[in-house]
Amino acid sequence: MAMSKRAFWGQLIGKFALLAAVGLIGHLWFVYVDHQIIPVEEGKVYRGGVMSTQTLHEVVRDYELKTIIDLRYEGADTEAERDAVAKIPGVRYVGLPTGQIPNDDVVDAYLTVISNPENLPALVHCYHGTGRAPLFGAIYRIEMNGESPEHARRNAKAFFFGSSFSKQGEKGRYLRAYERRTPAPTE
Repeated sequence: MAMSKRAFWGQLIGKFALLAAVGLIGHLWFVYVDHQIIPVEEGKVYRGGVMSTQTLHEVVRDYELKTIIDLRYEGADTEAERDAVAKIPGVRYVGLPTGQIPNDDVVDAYLTVISNPENLPALVHCYHGTGRAPLFGAIYRIEMNGESPEHARRNAKAFFFGSSFSKQGEKGRYLRAYERRTPAPTE
């Protein structure tokens, strides 16, 4: 028995709705529960999103972090995080507020922090962990690991047509034009 057009479209729409719901739940888990803690280079630099004070303490312990680099603009949340980090022995808070595309001073300050082995391992985070943190992770890979800007862009995060990391996207264009500021790493 042939399926009616109405039934076909109803099933198709239902399947897309289910996929969208699963994707949304996965995204919410990744951002708000897992906090997107992703290694940029295992044991050296991680990237992620903002988290509660208790979770921050756990992440510092689990990853043996020495530095928290916060890319958010100053406000009550950043002050609370700075105060919480100040209570963790041996851990440094570095505020580097930036928009979606950093200016040269912010990038230079970031490179100063991550090029000092005494500051590593470090966690660099923005609010959600999906924009600025992956961008700074890509900058790390270009500067410290010698990756090409295009390779670092492709590995910044999963992207799709129209995302900010696509070739035409704001962050994609920034990374593709990025020029290394530090000497090439030696083996």
